Amino acid sequence: MGAIAREAPATPGAGRRRRWPGIGARNSYRRWGLIGFGLGAAVLLTTAQLSQRGLVLGLVVVASCVASFGIATKLSVILFGAERIVFFQQTLAALGLSAGVLSLTGRPLRAGLDLAMIGIGAFLVLGRVGCLTAGCCYGRPARRGVRYPRSLAAAGFPRHLVGVALLPIQLAESLLSLLLVIACITVVLAGWAPGSAVALYLLGYGFARLWLELARGDEARPVGLGLSEAQWTAPLIAWLLAWRGGGRLVWAAVGLTALAAGLGLYARRARWTRWWLRVPARTRQLGEALLPLLATPTLTRAETRYGLRLSSSLNPDGSRHFALSRCDATAPLDAATAARVARELGLLLGATPSPPVAGRTPGLFHLDVPAQGRLASSARSSPM
Repeated sequence: MGAIAREAPATPGAGRRRRWPGIGARNSYRRWGLIGFGLGAAVLLTTAQLSQRGLVLGLVVVASCVASFGIATKLSVILFGAERIVFFQQTLAALGLSAGVLSLTGRPLRAGLDLAMIGIGAFLVLGRVGCLTAGCCYGRPARRGVRYPRSLAAAGFPRHLVGVALLPIQLAESLLSLLLVIACITVVLAGWAPGSAVALYLLGYGFARLWLELARGDEARPVGLGLSEAQWTAPLIAWLLAWRGGGRLVWAAVGLTALAAGLGLYARRARWTRWWLRVPARTRQLGEALLPLLATPTLTRAETRYGLRLSSSLNPDGSRHFALSRCDATAPLDAATAARVARELGLLLGATPSPPVAGRTPGLFHLDVPAQGRLASSARSSPM
């Protein structure tokens, strides 16, 4: 999950908030992964029987998928020094190895790949629940959501997000995979052409993943030209399907590519917009800048690498006063951007800030954040 971070201080009020069951439980990721494997194998074999494709074909596919997972995981350790489990990569490895085994054994290729895709999708339904409990693949800060305990900080969970409400985006992806698996099973049982289930799942998941990435808050994914690894991979897989299947798959690949290109252009050109400021790396910079500010009641200043300057001091009533500006005096902060930064501050602090008020200096804005969330214990523990 990245570099190991020091354990974060206890989040004020975290003990009084009701935590989601199982969040932060030890080995929860592996536990849910094993349960997900059992579900995937059961769904795959049941579909093979109901569709008259044969139990033997199903067993061959299960064995191939298990072997591909082990091989891909070992390769990630060799190449990256740690386990790196990425859905698209694991899926392509499983489908590729299954295709090779099916071809060598003389079994129906596309029919077997349909079963493999159904099993992989069923595994993901519970695999993402494991991500939710383990604190990986987490969502962006939100008004309501799942909160992770400080115990996860020792395993690499970001200190500035400990106790912060985060979108349970893992559950959204789990539900997406469930719906796609149901659709794929329906397609197979309805007698559609072999290979239809693979195309349906990968294209449906690819279109949805382009948007789900915008709600992700983790930084574990490589990003290039404004798009994450998954947003690059989705259209590439679509073109691979179009190359093998042609017809309507070509139009699906064109649409997915156009959507990805539009998102990439927006992410690169729209500087200091709402989306740009909420990129995970910039949220981290803002959150890390807040930690030293909250540790003292006196006037303290900090800057982010993308050019935001903050100063903070403790008010007599326990609330926090913040001043916002940009480091670049030639491009002063405007009111709309100040409001976006204030909203992000509120999400990270678990409180609703006052509307930013322009100061006498152009580009300088002032706001107060009430003594809630993290600020509540700041007021109690800091000398006045």
